[in-house]
Amino acid sequence: MDAITTKSQSEVRRSLFLLAFVVTALFASWKAGNLVTSALERSIKDDVDSTALSVFHKQRPFTFSDETVLLQFGFEDSQKPNAMKERGISLTHDGLSAAAPWNSYAYPWHISGGRFAALRLAFPPNSVGQLGLFLADGDGEWRIARIRTESHDLIADRLYQGRWLHLTLSEKEKSSGRVTIHIESLMGPGVAVSALALD
Repeated sequence: MDAITTKSQSEVRRSLFLLAFVVTALFASWKAGNLVTSALERSIKDDVDSTALSVFHKQRPFTFSDETVLLQFGFEDSQKPNAMKERGISLTHDGLSAAAPWNSYAYPWHISGGRFAALRLAFPPNSVGQLGLFLADGDGEWRIARIRTESHDLIADRLYQGRWLHLTLSEKEKSSGRVTIHIESLMGPGVAVSALALD
């Protein structure tokens, strides 16, 4: 009986030792994972801060000309209303409002909303043929959005450095002088729109 008890106690001690070892290994792995994640997040943020403005200026969806109207939402530009008026362009939006600029982000300006929003453009027929929509995720909330027009249905992801989307208008949109851009937030706190270019 004593031999059996001694054997049982030995097995219990061995099991407890193995359990302690596994728990220690899991904790060490979790800490290491957090350190790696933090390092990656810092690296991504540094990269974002250095490239978001470059993406906005150098990765445009088409060549901007003197005729291109660029609307930078949340950024005050006295020439913007004049350029729109001269071209006969009007813009309204649903579900979007002014937002404070993102801190420590190279392109901080935007307007934001909840899950659904829309931009509605009106212009003289056949005077606009393509649009560029600039989206960003300046607060690092991993936004993903669905963008829909009459001729496009796109998923906009990887927005941490900002991203231009190229939207060509359908013949119906061009001839009617009307286009609606529907924006749906698929991930993150809500829709955020930084700029719109018309050409």
